[in-house]
Amino acid sequence: MNAARAADGPKCGKCGTPVRLDRPLKLDAESFDRTIRETDIPVLVDFYADWCGPCKVMAPLIDELAAEHQGRALIAKLDTDRAQAISQSLQVRGIPTTIVFRGGRKQSAALGLYPKRRSKNC
Repeated sequence: MNAARAADGPKCGKCGTPVRLDRPLKLDAESFDRTIRETDIPVLVDFYADWCGPCKVMAPLIDELAAEHQGRALIAKLDTDRAQAISQSLQVRGIPTTIVFRGGRKQSAALGLYPKRRSKNC
């Protein structure tokens, strides 16, 4: 994903469906590697499960981050129940877990609920 073209309204390379970047991009086992490897901006991935209470609490924050960082970072979600091999390979031991990738490489990770950081100007 090329950040310079975010305002153009990117489309899925397979089906041509518009990709909304003002909300988290749902990844699956097929799209995960390609997305983190080919995106030229940081990618924050929220590892979650539908049954996870803390994940549900954190979902609105992830939505806010996607809207606020559109074009500067890609915010994505990966269901750990549907992508167990990826979760295991990244040693995701609990959820919610967020991992930031840059250039296809893991840069940082956090486990659990974290409050949204606000700048001093907010």
